[in-house]
Amino acid sequence: MLTVGRVMWTGIEPVTADTPLKAVALLLATSGIPGVPVVDGDGRAIGMVFEDDLLGTERRRRLGWLRSGPAKPARTAGDVMTSPALGVRAVAPLSLAAELLARRPCLPVLHDGRPVGIVGRAAVAFALARPDAALRREVESALVLGCSIPRGTLHVSVDGGNVVLRGPELPRATERDLPLVVGRLFGVASLELRLGA
Repeated sequence: MLTVGRVMWTGIEPVTADTPLKAVALLLATSGIPGVPVVDGDGRAIGMVFEDDLLGTERRRRLGWLRSGPAKPARTAGDVMTSPALGVRAVAPLSLAAELLARRPCLPVLHDGRPVGIVGRAAVAFALARPDAALRREVESALVLGCSIPRGTLHVSVDGGNVVLRGPELPRATERDLPLVVGRLFGVASLELRLGA
């Protein structure tokens, strides 16, 4: 199973709620990440500042000026952060992160509530673009670990994420588990069973 930890960005320094917005903007611009975790005094994630939060700040500032004069300016990460920090663990399946990334451009990867990395939509796209041979190896491992099928019992072929399993007839319960075990692997587009033929 492809996990968040295998594709996350590491070495990203979080910011605190009182970090000036200019410093946050510089960090996002120079690191190439779409968001940065905001942490409290204990290093626990309390929110995220996304590029969209910075853009929204500028838009609100201009609209406020047009409507009623200058608005209270946002000056710190705490003024604009999205809270709470919705995060994932490094051991989580990338498929879980992909579902959450439909709502946010990136997620903090957390260990005991503290950020250890970032996973973004680019990581998901990279994982989907990985070679079929890598997905085939992952399917083969899942058959051994998830279904207790000895390696080599089934022939696995992958083409464009479409998985075909060929081999002898298997016990009904094992055959029933195959779509659950293989289908949860990130990047599997379809599964075809050709057993007992």
